[in-house]
Amino acid sequence: MKHFNIVMIVLCILFNGCKKTATPPDVFPVVQQIVNYDSIYSDKDDIIGAVINMEIVDNVIITQSENDDYCFSFIDVDKGKLLTKWGKKGQGAEEYVQISRSFSVLDRRLVFLDNTKRELNYVPFSVILERDSAAKTVKEPYPETADFRVRNMVVVGNKKIITGALNKGHFGIIDSENKIIDHPFDYPFSYNEITGIYRNVVFFSLLKSNNRQRKFAISILMSDIFEIYQVNDTNIVRTYISPFNHIPQIIKRQGKGLPAHTFDGNNSIAGLSEMSVSEKYICFAYSSENDDKWRSSGMEITEILCFDWNGNKIRKYILPFPIHRFCIDDSHIYGLRYFSDTETVI
Repeated sequence: MKHFNIVMIVLCILFNGCKKTATPPDVFPVVQQIVNYDSIYSDKDDIIGAVINMEIVDNVIITQSENDDYCFSFIDVDKGKLLTKWGKKGQGAEEYVQISRSFSVLDRRLVFLDNTKRELNYVPFSVILERDSAAKTVKEPYPETADFRVRNMVVVGNKKIITGALNKGHFGIIDSENKIIDHPFDYPFSYNEITGIYRNVVFFSLLKSNNRQRKFAISILMSDIFEIYQVNDTNIVRTYISPFNHIPQIIKRQGKGLPAHTFDGNNSIAGLSEMSVSEKYICFAYSSENDDKWRSSGMEITEILCFDWNGNKIRKYILPFPIHRFCIDDSHIYGLRYFSDTETVI
């Protein structure tokens, strides 16, 4: 049985950023080796399934698991205890058949997709943590077509930004009237061999939002590419794109089937493999190893790159030990480590 510890890594990231440069995202003028950290929670007594995502808000860490009876766990950072599990899988009342593999937090509400019902759910924390019967869960249907298949969604201002299988563009936009709208933003590299919705099957993206600044960040797996966009009432503007040296490499598939090409993990770097954001910062897990090697070695995170929401480089952090997931607030990184068989003290 695998257990995990959540480690609070104490960082001084409240510094002025450097000016934008033309250097690749992983080259930083300031590199810091982390030496201070504390262990804040272990699931030895409250087993939680393998964690696929985590966020922190108001000193509560929310983890999302895919092989647990419940999708979400809420952990009090100060007390180091599990507050509750929520999001039971099933078809009954207040149960969910297929929660997407991502979530966000907006105005103290847990926001996630129910892909089976094609609904975006907003669940107040008071419903989850206090069993407040007066608070209401909001369910919003979203449009989906053969050319617009939603995988992930964040709400920014009066628009919803989505990633998924899209016939056009790097990402999709749904406006305040729940209509799909066109935009000019495509992948920042050529992909002549792959067309239509299959581009998004091969080139996976990560998506996070900052509602206070009305911005979102999108990165591309197996690359060193990320972009920042500003959402206005009437339009969306790209405000930053990282200088990059590595794009995802593709290879022709063996046998029949679509798409005819797939990603080539042996000739692509693992790159920006995970993203977490706060009101001030965007942080990425990064590895320069080829993707196949990185995955076979356990997808461990040893470096975290920190930027502000203008694309300025803050610091590269070298972690004191490998972690497997992380999230940030404006002053700390919270890393998750897996252990086997016995409890481990950090």
